[in-house]
Amino acid sequence: MKAVKPGKRGCKLLLLGAAFILAIALLGIPAGMAGAQVGPVPAHHYWGQVTTTGGQPASEVEVTAWIDGEFRGSITTDTSGNYGMVSLAYYLAVTGYNGDIIEFRVDGVVAQETRLGIEIEEDDNRYWEWQDLAPAWQAVFDAEETNGLDLVYTPTTPTPEEEDETSPATVTLSISNVTGNSITLSWTAPGDDGSDGKAAQYDIRYLEGVAVTGSNWDTATQASGEPTPKSAGSSESFTVMGLDGSTTYYFAIKTADEIPNWSAISNSPSGTTTGEADTTRPAAITDLSTGGATTNSITLSWTAPGDDDDQGKAAEYDIRYLRGSAVTESNWNTATQASGEPTPKSAGSSESFTVTGLSASTTYYFAIKTRDEVPTNLSAISNSPSGTTSATTTAGLTGGGNGGGGVVTTIKVKLPGNISQEAEITPHGRVMEAINISISGVLKFTIAKNTRANTANGDPLKSIIATILTDPPRAPAGKIIISPVLNFTPKGATFDPPILMVLNYDSAIVISKNVDKNSFTIAFYDEETATWTPVASKIDTEAKTVSAYISHFTTFAILATVVAPPPPTPATPSPAPEPVIVSAPPEAEPSEPVEKPATVAAAAPRPASITVTDLVVNPNFIVSGGEADVFVDVTNTGEAEGIYYAELKINGEVEATKSIPVFGGETETIVFSISKDVAGDYIVEIEGKSTTLKVAGMTRWILIAGILGGAFVLGLLIFLLRKFVFVRG
Repeated sequence: MKAVKPGKRGCKLLLLGAAFILAIALLGIPAGMAGAQVGPVPAHHYWGQVTTTGGQPASEVEVTAWIDGEFRGSITTDTSGNYGMVSLAYYLAVTGYNGDIIEFRVDGVVAQETRLGIEIEEDDNRYWEWQDLAPAWQAVFDAEETNGLDLVYTPTTPTPEEEDETSPATVTLSISNVTGNSITLSWTAPGDDGSDGKAAQYDIRYLEGVAVTGSNWDTATQASGEPTPKSAGSSESFTVMGLDGSTTYYFAIKTADEIPNWSAISNSPSGTTTGEADTTRPAAITDLSTGGATTNSITLSWTAPGDDDDQGKAAEYDIRYLRGSAVTESNWNTATQASGEPTPKSAGSSESFTVTGLSASTTYYFAIKTRDEVPTNLSAISNSPSGTTSATTTAGLTGGGNGGGGVVTTIKVKLPGNISQEAEITPHGRVMEAINISISGVLKFTIAKNTRANTANGDPLKSIIATILTDPPRAPAGKIIISPVLNFTPKGATFDPPILMVLNYDSAIVISKNVDKNSFTIAFYDEETATWTPVASKIDTEAKTVSAYISHFTTFAILATVVAPPPPTPATPSPAPEPVIVSAPPEAEPSEPVEKPATVAAAAPRPASITVTDLVVNPNFIVSGGEADVFVDVTNTGEAEGIYYAELKINGEVEATKSIPVFGGETETIVFSISKDVAGDYIVEIEGKSTTLKVAGMTRWILIAGILGGAFVLGLLIFLLRKFVFVRG
């Protein structure tokens, strides 16, 4: 046999074919996928210390790694300037390719590498050997390596922003309306800076019988529910409720911007309430009837009562309903309140209202109460007629991942001062969008998206109503109420996970009363046992708020412990006479008097005060679809045990919640696992502390696979070319 080599033309054709296939393998990758996005794992790990050019440890600064201008990892130093920790295998993980040059930056400033640490293993000993580095030295990526690396940098001096030192203009206050228990104030809104812009908050105070001045401002009573300021030049009004009849009151107001810079005190006009307070309630409705039923609604009809019995015009209606049983005074607080009730017409007028969001083929009972402009003037309950919705049809139903098909309805939150917010809620009670609602200086609460909100009988919550009690329950012995007392209905409504409630305390009470400022806690009132029960709370003295997570609705307020005055100094006792020693028999020893130690009462432990002390995401640079862990350290600086509710937010949206008990003086760690499929930067936040998780796409892996595939095809063709033979004869 004779081996015959292919001709030159055949070789060229084969080589061209191989090159063509390789080009197809490479060019077939979309151009937009050719950019370097992520490096292979494992990474190159670094740890060490960062100092400034002045030799000071760089405390709590961000160290980042970059390759060819692309971000490849970050870590934050501790208070001693150290980044990473060998004993915990916690490092700055840098992603890249072998041979890549790594640039390190500290707070965005390029750092100089000064010392390199190399791990040495001799016999059974392991240690780190450090060597000084030349100024021109550069770090080179080497997968699976771990090195110590000390860095030095020159901090930049930030340009100081011009501080806002301009206070809002001083308000001129006037009295515009007076009743038996209320006085309405009117004024023109000032600005954020003088008379320009929009201020942030009002503080309205009043005194009985004497003008409010700068010297008695702190002891004046602060009104609750002040409005949020409008733009400068707008007309403002506010009604102070709960006043005594035939009494002269003086009022004043201060305004603050966002800093806050507080304005000077306003003038102090006076008003005298009328001789008799309005105590006449609207008449009870007796002709409530049902009709016009559909698959998810029933229409109610009745005759409007008056403001005073059957005279005048009332202020508002409260319509409630229950499945299968009549609404009575005993179950009123557990009944579901309708949302969007109409404003009452004049006495004797015909009224109608359609209750929506009901279940098909279900019998409901309804009742109504009426209130006039005095919140405590509430009518007796009406009659309680029933109506039955029609059978289910396929129209108007929605399915999905929130618990099966059903009618998606609305939950409405109503706060004093005509503040309201609505959100959609599923038939199983899952809130489909976050609710954040507040009364400036009084209350704020947050219901996270996907929270289950149900009535006491398990129905989806249709309404939340908060009212300020004018005759609240008394505080327990040794305590004092330092906030408005807020009653939330419907009673027994539940939330899973718990919702965040923030209440403002009255600084005037705190100043005037001798209270323990570490004892502030939100508490709820149990009507059955007539007791207040505190819940784990967090105090913010700058914002003058106390916050807590609550899982049910009832009456809430902030309680504080009254500090007892120190006992009087006891008189110095006269010296005791010398004891008379009586001779004892020779064999007996004289007995010595034994002093009995005084009994000291144990001090009550300081209440729990839990805050987030550290937040770390590891790793902080992942490929899309990968996982990262969020480590949250929470510390209890109090002495009593408390429970901390952690709310993890990503890009401002609540991602997950967890709770953990924390003993006094202890630190606990909460761990969340997160994963993201879309490339980008994600802000991870818990209670004001935040860090960044960077997520990259998988494009470089596709590029690598294309190159390797093309190389394989080219190698195979060259192999076949060299082995190509023709067999003759």
